[in-house]
Amino acid sequence: MSNIKFSALTITYNQEKYVREMIDSVVNQSILPYEFIIADDCSTDNTWNIIQEYKQKFPGIIKAFQHEKNLGLYKNLNFALSKVTGDILCALGGDDFFAKDLFENLTNTIEKEQIDVKNETFIIVTNTAHYYPNGKITYWDNYKLKNKNIFQEQLRGGVSLRWIGYSTKLLPYMIAPENIGYGADWYRNSVLYLNCHKYYYTNFVSTYYRVGVGVTSKLKVKQFAEHGKMAIPLFVEE
Repeated sequence: MSNIKFSALTITYNQEKYVREMIDSVVNQSILPYEFIIADDCSTDNTWNIIQEYKQKFPGIIKAFQHEKNLGLYKNLNFALSKVTGDILCALGGDDFFAKDLFENLTNTIEKEQIDVKNETFIIVTNTAHYYPNGKITYWDNYKLKNKNIFQEQLRGGVSLRWIGYSTKLLPYMIAPENIGYGADWYRNSVLYLNCHKYYYTNFVSTYYRVGVGVTSKLKVKQFAEHGKMAIPLFVEE
């Protein structure tokens, strides 16, 4: 299925320490994506220079954007999502990285399940690896949710899909509210899973998430709760 258009996407801000490994994990895949969208939020370190270096090497794949002023996490993410033109979205943080052969594994799943990527609205469920600063790796098993309701599991914090293998027909539900803090993640993903009625379950790891590095991963439980409270009125309205 060479006509499958995978859209890789990331947003970056001052991540010069990790951005090379992140980009390498995309451009060194056995199957390359149709496009790789990178939106940099006015980094003040060497992040943008590194991105430009890779853009020169892969001009037909990498679509890089840098804002003249810092927009913040969700405005930058919403901007990046507006640039997606492929069939299947695979997103990662600027400090995370894809597993080897991700697009090949997704392609094999699509062929096995005979997924109509142009017309179906779906999510290919994969597992996530959590990578700790001390080198420890743990695995989040999403495959065990095969017979459960993803929306309900999201409400109770039982899902870690990381936006891998998402039909781009779901893009309207991926736009995050920009005025409720980090509670936007919980709310947006809940609405997303509520409106996706077709899931294809796999048992391979798709992405490595760096624990304790990104902004949201540094929040304490009480802070998450405070941000989550801001999302409650939106849940009621929805």
